[in-house]
Amino acid sequence: MDITPRSLFISISHRVDTRLQSLTQRFVTPDSNGTPIRLSVQPPEDNESPNPPISLSQNERGAVLEVDEFGTLADESVFITLTISHWPKSARGLVIENTVELIETEAPDHTAVLNGQLEFNADSDI
Repeated sequence: MDITPRSLFISISHRVDTRLQSLTQRFVTPDSNGTPIRLSVQPPEDNESPNPPISLSQNERGAVLEVDEFGTLADESVFITLTISHWPKSARGLVIENTVELIETEAPDHTAVLNGQLEFNADSDI
């Protein structure tokens, strides 16, 4: 059975009275040995909204996606599609650690930092 995912679809929705300030996502395959997961950003389709400026890097644990400026997309829901360019053969799971920073539109000096983690395993989710 091939458990290799091909794409990851990221969507970020938020309350109308907030603006997106920043996003960091770390993608890790904790049970793999060898080369970590590698990702690339897929350009949006013609009818989709554009991607914000995305920084995608690699480290020894996996891939890191960062958006430090959303520009005109800060008030909207944001959709990002990632292509998995390398999936470790021994990996049976994926952990995505998320940090999103939001600013209240009525009180720009008030920010909220949301941290979360999604875990997927090949037995049930991928």
